Amino acid sequence: MHGSQRKSGLFTPLTEKGGSVQVTLITIILLILAALITLDILSYRQQDAMLSSQATEIRSLGLRVARVEHLTEELGKKINLTIPSVQKIDNVFLVSKISAESYLTGIKIKGVMINSSSLEQNKVRFRIKVNDVSREFTINKIKPGSSKAFSVEIPDVPFEEAREAEIKALASSVAYFID
Repeated sequence: MHGSQRKSGLFTPLTEKGGSVQVTLITIILLILAALITLDILSYRQQDAMLSSQATEIRSLGLRVARVEHLTEELGKKINLTIPSVQKIDNVFLVSKISAESYLTGIKIKGVMINSSSLEQNKVRFRIKVNDVSREFTINKIKPGSSKAFSVEIPDVPFEEAREAEIKALASSVAYFID
């Protein structure tokens, strides 16, 4: 390059004509970029705060859902003694035609136990609990898809307070046939 040639472009020396205008434009562009970066950072911080708040809310909802599921499961374990329709005890047994009546110093619960499995259940031992008083009873044999009536006396439970019961199958032996 000879001394008579001029450089043109963005980085023209300040000593040349128009150099201060280019510096001013560069400064304005840099200020605009800095403002945009600052806005992006503020936007990111707002989004981060919002996501953090939502994460806390989601955790709280998760705990509530778990609690509702637990209560639903606990409620599902209870058998309503005032509803004679079919009610689930567990994955194998259902109860139907259940009722409670006043009997001596307590109540008598009658119903029909249903074996919903494909296996014959023998010497099935159940525990029924009403108002923290429990009794065990045994049904000798329930064929697959069949049912058997039962009756259990539970002393010291006022009839007026006998609205629901918890029934658990404690033990049984199964019979199946192999061809």
